[in-house]
Amino acid sequence: MFKQANRSDLAALILRLGLAAIFLVRGGIKVIYGAGEWAGEDLTANVQAAVAWGEVLVGGALLIGLFSRLAAVGAIVIMVGAIILVTGRLDFVRLGMVGSQQEGIGPSLRVGYEYNVTIIVMSLAILLLGSGLFSVDALLRRRKAAAVAQEAPAEPALPRA
Repeated sequence: MFKQANRSDLAALILRLGLAAIFLVRGGIKVIYGAGEWAGEDLTANVQAAVAWGEVLVGGALLIGLFSRLAAVGAIVIMVGAIILVTGRLDFVRLGMVGSQQEGIGPSLRVGYEYNVTIIVMSLAILLLGSGLFSVDALLRRRKAAAVAQEAPAEPALPRA
């Protein structure tokens, strides 16, 4: 299996694991805090719960490489929804002031919708690459191919003249 791996497989693995970590942590925190707590009044409690559990499901699927392309589509839908409903009204990157100039604390970068765009780009890469060799999807494909090969009838021997 490792001899068959190429750079695309490693790229898919790195992207999957990175996105999985982000979605599992952020979704897990949202699930723990509960609906209605993390997005304020921007979203209803039901939408918040759906987003939180959706993030956990996307993260879990990407972690093990099961239906990674579908999970990537789910991540894109969540991020587009976040831009439309929450972060789109902000700048791409917000520059704000923290504290006062007298305290020696100056400008700071605050989250705009650049985070969402970054996740969308990473998810598009997964959509193109697929799960890669190091995934449950690849394992299932190998098992299916082996089963089909085993079931294939042997070719009849040609008669000798």
